[in-house]
Amino acid sequence: MPLYEYECGGCGERFEALVSARSKDQKRNCPACGSAETGRVASTFAVGTAAKRSDACAGCCSSGNCPL
Repeated sequence: MPLYEYECGGCGERFEALVSARSKDQKRNCPACGSAETGRVASTFAVGTAAKRSDACAGCCSSGNCPL
């Protein structure tokens, strides 16, 4: 089953859930506050770049100033 990320509209909590592709758009209750006002969000791992970064540039990559 795929792992989807959700965000709570009530408290802002982000959480993950393993759900079938068929039920991915169903509302999930927030584990922090119990609100049903949640929605799927883009996963951070899916939004990044495919470029491989070395340990030598860990500081500049995290600050957004990576020359790679």
